[in-house]
Amino acid sequence: RMHADVKDANEALLLDRNLSAFIDQADNAADNGGILTLAEMEPLLRRMIDDPPSAGTPFRSFPGLTQILKGHRQGELTVFTGPTGSGKT
Repeated sequence: RMHADVKDANEALLLDRNLSAFIDQADNAADNGGILTLAEMEPLLRRMIDDPPSAGTPFRSFPGLTQILKGHRQGELTVFTGPTGSGKT
């Protein structure tokens, strides 16, 4: 909590409180050990893209779509949308 009479930053702002003072006085209680940077996440994301944990049934007629969606999985709904004449059929 920021202060006993204010529940969060938005309420402090609405009450015209000095947010800088709240920030300066705030305890750094958050453990940021579970927060990853994008650089740390990149290998994990690449592995998920290259070798998805739950690849589905390939779209035989649409190999490009299979590459993007990694197939159709049970319980999923794939919707094709676009303007008239764009080749959805």
